Amino acid sequence: AARINTCMDARIVQSCLPKPTQRLGAGRCDPKTYTDAITSCAKKKQWREALSILGVIEQSNMQPNTIICNAAISACEKGSKCDKALQVFNDMAQGRVHLHTITFNSAISACEKGGDWE
Repeated sequence: AARINTCMDARIVQSCLPKPTQRLGAGRCDPKTYTDAITSCAKKKQWREALSILGVIEQSNMQPNTIICNAAISACEKGSKCDKALQVFNDMAQGRVHLHTITFNSAISACEKGGDWE
């Protein structure tokens, strides 16, 4: 959760985290708030923070949707992190999250920018 604080717009996500006395998932935000936070991190090339937010979503037992996952892949792309982008991509496929054309394009672009396109 400490990494999330480094994304200015992601501070909203902090309010989505359950307090120590609450059960996991009690402080949950809506998908758009999470998407906005991850997108903000992507714009700042903060892929680690974006993946931390994705982890918060998964820990709250909320199923990340296609848009949230695409934003996370985009953050990895902007950070030239092919391996991390492909990890999110594979998690989507295994978790039965719809893979959109944008998903494929972002993953390919991440590998191209990371020098792993061959």
